[in-house]
Amino acid sequence: MTHQTLAIALGLWGALAPISGCLDPTSGGVADASVADTPDATDGADTVGDSAVATSCEPAATRCADGWVERCAVDGAAWAPVEDCGAAERCYDGACVVAACHGGDLYCAGERAVYCVPDGTRVAASADCGAWGRACVDGRCLPRVCTPGAISCDGDTVATCDADGTALTGSVCDGGEVCVADDAGASCVSNGCVPGAVTCAGDDLATCVAPGQPLAITPCGANQRCVGGTCEPAPACEAPEIVLLETRPVAAQTLVHLTTARAYIEYDWRVVAVPGGAPPPLAPSAAAAVVALEVDVVGTYRVAVDVYDPQGQVCGSAEVAIAVVADAPVHVELLWDTPLDPDQGDVGPGVGGDLDLHVVTPLELAGPQGVALVDHLFDAPWDTYWFNAAPNSGPLDPALNDDPSLDRDDADGAGPENTNIGFPHDDATYLVAAHYWTDNGYGASTATLRVYIYGALAFEASRLMVKHDLWPAATIAWPSGEVRAVGACSDSGALCDDTGACGAGATCDAVTWPDFADPLFPPP
Repeated sequence: MTHQTLAIALGLWGALAPISGCLDPTSGGVADASVADTPDATDGADTVGDSAVATSCEPAATRCADGWVERCAVDGAAWAPVEDCGAAERCYDGACVVAACHGGDLYCAGERAVYCVPDGTRVAASADCGAWGRACVDGRCLPRVCTPGAISCDGDTVATCDADGTALTGSVCDGGEVCVADDAGASCVSNGCVPGAVTCAGDDLATCVAPGQPLAITPCGANQRCVGGTCEPAPACEAPEIVLLETRPVAAQTLVHLTTARAYIEYDWRVVAVPGGAPPPLAPSAAAAVVALEVDVVGTYRVAVDVYDPQGQVCGSAEVAIAVVADAPVHVELLWDTPLDPDQGDVGPGVGGDLDLHVVTPLELAGPQGVALVDHLFDAPWDTYWFNAAPNSGPLDPALNDDPSLDRDDADGAGPENTNIGFPHDDATYLVAAHYWTDNGYGASTATLRVYIYGALAFEASRLMVKHDLWPAATIAWPSGEVRAVGACSDSGALCDDTGACGAGATCDAVTWPDFADPLFPPP
């Protein structure tokens, strides 16, 4: 049974669940839900004798107002301030509490983006933007794209970098002006060219009309290019220059596009090297002028192209390296190699071994952490995997990107499966595991797990697995970012991520559990 078939079966089970209702004891049937309880005239008021006294609040109840605790009068008639929480505390849920952070806010503490729980007593999730090479802006880690305060030219636009280095603002030069950059920065200056002077603008001629006036552009003819202010015949063929159309660095799971700086008669593209998994296919074909490929694994991809002259002969070749980076504070990859699968890059049901990545999240500070989370594999909302790819584990703000997210699932090849955590929980230790769901007849596979913390490789390990094996592989502690290998104590067999957790003289050795199955999700 495939992942999709099992999901449909579970959905049908929910649809066939019996409909429940309240029994009417006078009729022996289900009560009519359309008959509503009609409030009487005294609803919303306290009744004293035969008269109703209106109230504005619950007597003795408390609430927060402008940093004060207010209490409702005994007769429920009005609120009155009773305690000023002051500067060291804050009012939350009708009481003064010690404030450790800005309650309920997402903000920057130096270079660290933090989320504070609503009562202000602790930081619940955080990310060190500085360690990630990013800037913290309004509680978000944003990529730095320029040097703060730097002024440069972008064509005929003067571009100024903001104070955080995360954005450029531009001022377009007026007609007849050009942007000129120097050691002091950049500015718009009058185009002081000599009338009639001809230069090149790419492959076109650019003629000066008059100082301060826009240049007149004249395209060179077909198969010609501008060289030194004149149009000359272009070579029949020359070595190509590969152009990456996306901005570097490229994040994992990006569809990138490649072309050449000049057009050619014929192309032959190929993927030369990948950092893991099967080489991605080139779309629409390897013979296209512009090709696209999805780069899913962190590391360096290398792509080459041969170009041909009108006689069909190779007249030039080039190769480009594409550096792919992790785009989250925590990025987990699962790759696998199945030797008996003759084509690990093909796509379709049952055409390769199917391994699954699991990242299990602790839901509360007093609950299970680290290796103890093995009891919650396949359990929602703890476990992030193919059936629970984007959980909301709570209790933090649902809009906060604090839960693991399985951003790529692979059921038919060599991977990868990728899980990202955009805002990890503080004081939490996650569990990472791999499960061999089914081999589809292709036999044993070598699984490789990699964990990246702020883009740097913090853990890598490989394990030979057979159908239905479970490999509890690593724990991730936050906010330290420490990643530890998981194993079993040599004396007791208990899971561990530190030899110190075992008995005297015992070691914590890597372990694989055979024939692992969850009752709700029996593998095929």
